[in-house]
Amino acid sequence: MRRRQLLAVAGSSLPVALAGCTETEPDSEISSNESTDDTNETEDTADSESQDRTDEDAQPDDDKWSEPDWPTGPYADYDTTIVEVKSDSGTISGKVKAAVAHPGEQWQLGLSAADSMPENGGMLFESDGESDLTFWMKDMSFGLDIIYVGADRTITSIHHAPEPTDGDSGTEQQYRFSGTGQYVFEVNYNWTTRHNVTEGDKLDFELDG
Repeated sequence: MRRRQLLAVAGSSLPVALAGCTETEPDSEISSNESTDDTNETEDTADSESQDRTDEDAQPDDDKWSEPDWPTGPYADYDTTIVEVKSDSGTISGKVKAAVAHPGEQWQLGLSAADSMPENGGMLFESDGESDLTFWMKDMSFGLDIIYVGADRTITSIHHAPEPTDGDSGTEQQYRFSGTGQYVFEVNYNWTTRHNVTEGDKLDFELDG
């Protein structure tokens, strides 16, 4: 199975904290040659264009939404939560059953052990506080939308992260996606476009503990 790494950046002037091939926590600091100013310059901006939004288009039909068979496989024992994405008006744009990734080994593994994910499945990475983060797509088997979410659960940025092409490791610059948040929410590629989700929308979910 493929494995995904992530870089957690503690601050623009601080050393990079690396997770993915180490046992470090997301907010730990170790030496790295990576620049803290790394940003994705090659993101597909066409895919990230927001669509015109109406309450009728954004509101999912709860009678049609069904809870997916997720998480499965190596994620079967993960905590789960239902995540609703809401617009400024409070309209529900999309709804996902998310596996909750706690700091440590679950952050390091990410979704890299999965071959695919149900349309209404996702992963929610939780931490104790906001920080600057960079996720990359090392060894991923499918594309993702990587959504950074602040402590107040407002979406701060959305990235469309394609599956690495043949011959690419997923560690190249075009597969690195930076943002700031306390949470990172991962869903299938272009899920946010299909559900008219944009920056400034809010996530509604409950976590144990």
